[in-house]
Amino acid sequence: ECFQSGTPSYRYFFKVYVWCCLPIFAIAFIVLIGLARLVHHNQSIVTLRGKVINQHIWMILLVTYLVLPAVTNKQFQSLDCIKLNHEGLSFLRVDSEISCISSNYVQFRSILIVFIILYQSIPILWLLLLYRNRAKLDRQSKDHNEALELHDRDNNTKLDHIRFLFQDYRVSKWWFEVLEMYRRIVFIGVLPLTSTITSKRASFGCYLAIASLIYFRENQPYRHEFTNSIAHVAQVTILLTFFAAISIDTGVVIDVGMGDLGIGVFLVGVNLLVFSLVVVLAWSQYRQRQIEAQWRKALNTREFSVVRRVMNEEEGRNAVILDDIEGDIELPQRNNPMKSVEEKDKAVNEMLKQYLLRPQDVVMI
Repeated sequence: ECFQSGTPSYRYFFKVYVWCCLPIFAIAFIVLIGLARLVHHNQSIVTLRGKVINQHIWMILLVTYLVLPAVTNKQFQSLDCIKLNHEGLSFLRVDSEISCISSNYVQFRSILIVFIILYQSIPILWLLLLYRNRAKLDRQSKDHNEALELHDRDNNTKLDHIRFLFQDYRVSKWWFEVLEMYRRIVFIGVLPLTSTITSKRASFGCYLAIASLIYFRENQPYRHEFTNSIAHVAQVTILLTFFAAISIDTGVVIDVGMGDLGIGVFLVGVNLLVFSLVVVLAWSQYRQRQIEAQWRKALNTREFSVVRRVMNEEEGRNAVILDDIEGDIELPQRNNPMKSVEEKDKAVNEMLKQYLLRPQDVVMI
């Protein structure tokens, strides 16, 4: 009866179930292919089997990452009902032909809640995988240096299957993708359910946007300054959008003579400006990295061991000259040991700058 062919509820419920089940079928297919590959490599070396397992774990995690926001949005939309208090009726906001008090919808909602719990546990699974590898993601060494730890993390092949979960973040923020995903879920899924009054929902959105703005501004979670700046601007745009919603709902825009069209044009202009800024800055970063790639050389084990010697002040205070490295990098003699972490960071960063310069541009010290 719940899936009586041709009824509006059947069509909508079936569409939601498809949204929820397709990613599960895709993951099941990946698992089956992985099992088939493992059977095929049954007599192969252990490292090859481990590589196959990591490849399929990566594919499964990538599928969950790509589909989670969209599926979550569809799921929470199916819980958003409009109540008509004077008649005691309730209808689904996205499809007003569906009654939220009908037996069909109640049955559908019970099944949907199971799917919601399943999908909302996905970021927790990410966190568990990241936590198991936390020692490789953030060594928390006494002589902490961000550049060295990022280098080690980027070159650790054992982290490849979960790399996209932490690659864009600083060493100490290896867990941030989980928080970011739940933040997005709250904005797109939970926020519309907080109230049936537009101004209240927009107010909650403003509070969340302000909290996000403060966090991104103060913590700078991304490893590249460019990405942190874009994230900061994005939070300002979200805040302006919710503030505009409050202005429209409360009639403030009419009082200032703008009207709904005026505020709409303003928001479109702001978003276009932000988009243009992102494109220009991204192109600038891309060109800069292209130029650097023409002469940048990767640091080998020998070179990084020298950098660590600067940080750890090994082998006394005598100057060390690397004749076997192109460009001849020299470490200066120091009369006094570097006691603070800041001093060591500065010394290491200076070394890194020398390594990243073209040989003819290296200044001997």
